[in-house]
Amino acid sequence: MKAKTIIVLFVALAMIGWTAGATAKDLVERPLRLQASGTETASLVTGDGETQGWGECAHLGRFQLEAKGHVDWITGDSFGSGIITAANGDQVFFESTQSGGAYIITFTGGTGRFHGVTGTVIPTLTSIPVITVDLATMTATITSTYMAVGTITY
Repeated sequence: MKAKTIIVLFVALAMIGWTAGATAKDLVERPLRLQASGTETASLVTGDGETQGWGECAHLGRFQLEAKGHVDWITGDSFGSGIITAANGDQVFFESTQSGGAYIITFTGGTGRFHGVTGTVIPTLTSIPVITVDLATMTATITSTYMAVGTITY
C-alpha cells in the first residue's frame, strides 16, 4: 500500500511538472532592426514633450509610436517612456534615455505576444532633423527619420 501511494504521488508530481513545463513560455532573444519617422514637440520653457511616430520592423510589422518625455535644453540629455503599437494591436512598452550623446531605448514589457518583452535598441538618425521653433507658443518641433538596431526578447 505504501509503495502504491508513493507511485501515485510520483506520477501526480510528474504530471504537475510536465504541465507547468508545457505552459511556460520559452523566451527567445532575437535581433531587431527597425526604421521609423516621428515628430516631437517640446516646450522651450519646461522641456516636457510628446512624440508621435510610425515605422516598420520584422517583429512588429507596421507600428505606431506614442511617447512623453523631458529634455534638458542646456545639456541635451533627455528621458521618456512610451508605447509602440503593432498592426495587430499588440503593444511594447519602452523607456528612453539620452545622456552625453548616447541614446538607448529599453523595452520594459508589453501585451499579447510581447507580454514580458525585454531588450534594447540604439537609434541612429538617418536624416537631418527638421527643427522649427514657435516663439508664440514657446515650443520646438523636431521631425526626423531614424533606424534602430538591437535585440528583443519575447
